[in-house]
Amino acid sequence: MQIEVLFTGDGFTVARVVVGPLDNNAYLIRSNRSGDAILVDAADGLDSLNSLVEGSRLSAILTTHGHWDHHQAAR
Repeated sequence: MQIEVLFTGDGFTVARVVVGPLDNNAYLIRSNRSGDAILVDAADGLDSLNSLVEGSRLSAILTTHGHWDHHQAAR
């Protein structure tokens, strides 16, 4: 598991981790000020996703579409 920071701006950071047997991308969009974050596509790999959101206040999980491989770890 490798967490990759894709973008850091004035107000937010976007990070990614690749998870599951289909190598799905899961993204974290995090406010640099408040620590509030949105997880995009909680596909699989709960341990990897927990590492991705560590230190953030997870506000929501956004699923881009309803295929099973994009929301397995959302619970």
